Amino acid sequence: MNDNDKANQLRLQYHMMRFSQNNKWWWALWLGGFEVCVVNAWMMYQWYHKDHDLEMVYNHYDFVKAASKAYLTSGQHNIAFI
Repeated sequence: MNDNDKANQLRLQYHMMRFSQNNKWWWALWLGGFEVCVVNAWMMYQWYHKDHDLEMVYNHYDFVKAASKAYLTSGQHNIAFI
């Protein structure tokens, strides 16, 4: 779609495979799936806060950073309070 849809634009802003030299097909597939999950979580976060008239604590960059840190530390960093 040549980056026409909003989800793909958000995914490509902080693309994880940008500087990777790894050519394994499964690595690109796994990171692509993770990027889609993070973008979907961001969009749900936005919609929830708009529907309930709440102020958003995170911008897109901070949300991706917090979600990635939460995944990497697995239990040491909790973003469930959002």
